[in-house]
Amino acid sequence: MKISRSFARKVDLGHYENCDSFCAIEQELGQEIEQTELEAISSKLASLCEQEVNKSIQKFQNAKEVSELKSKIASWQSDLVNNQTKLKISKTEEQKKVYQRKISDCEFQLSLLNSQLAQIS
Repeated sequence: MKISRSFARKVDLGHYENCDSFCAIEQELGQEIEQTELEAISSKLASLCEQEVNKSIQKFQNAKEVSELKSKIASWQSDLVNNQTKLKISKTEEQKKVYQRKISDCEFQLSLLNSQLAQIS
């Protein structure tokens, strides 16, 4: 006698992107098995399938989030370099203050994004 359990899950990640995951587990059983033992094995197999599917989806979601964060970090780093360059060529104190504020904002955003990235990785 064999018992099989499976679990599937589809997650909408937004922007017309989905993640589908499926797991199936089978276990061979002896001929004589009590109903309570059969139910326990069935429940355990179903739980294992669900855990594996959820782990797979979480890895995919994390990878997508890491990619998005790295893209944002690159953009803020580019802005930072731009503003640092503009600060160096600023002629008035007013211009320097504007670029110093922009630099400060870039550094804050980069710190925040890097913190979020560290939590995921």
